[in-house]
Amino acid sequence: TDPCPNGQDYVDCMAQDIIALMDQMGAKTAVLTSNNMSSTFAYRLGGLIGDRLSRIVITSTLIPAPFMDGDTTRSPWARALMRAVQKAPGMYKIIIHSAIKAWKVMGSRRMYLMQLKGFPPDVEAGRQPDAVEAYDLAMNTTLSLGTEYAVISFDYASRDWSGWIEDCSVPIDLVQGRHDPSSSFTSVEAFANRHPDKITLHEIPDGGYLTYLT
Repeated sequence: TDPCPNGQDYVDCMAQDIIALMDQMGAKTAVLTSNNMSSTFAYRLGGLIGDRLSRIVITSTLIPAPFMDGDTTRSPWARALMRAVQKAPGMYKIIIHSAIKAWKVMGSRRMYLMQLKGFPPDVEAGRQPDAVEAYDLAMNTTLSLGTEYAVISFDYASRDWSGWIEDCSVPIDLVQGRHDPSSSFTSVEAFANRHPDKITLHEIPDGGYLTYLT
């Protein structure tokens, strides 16, 4: 969405944009879908505009910091973020800016495959031209307003946002690959088991990052 007016909350502005779009389309309720880095926003939106959402479906979810296991996370990018947040919070902005520079130097294909190398089917899918094109589009969209909003997104993703689950009034379906590189399945399972009244976990036994399911 567009930059927030000074002093306004980023996700609250996002919520209002979603409501405005739904009103324009004449939709009273909708299913909110999300994938990986945007999953944190979905949990909070379930509390902010829960009366307009019938369900939340998230693929390859991230989980609150207390459930993260940085030593078993296969993605170098996710592992570096987790360790930075947990052990040296002031470093995570440097890591993000460095990763953005690396992406520009390496190119989308190499950067993307580096994150997926732990699971061969993800690597094979990531070599497809449409996958690289989609990754390019996603990165350019994220950075179109500068790095400030990219940092906000990563900040939300790596903090302890456990309280947002308590505030969420919408049923949540998590579709998670057993071989997901960013969040170990056992950690996601522990997270889901903590909230059985809100979260239903659907395991994809031979699944990895699941980007292509979306």
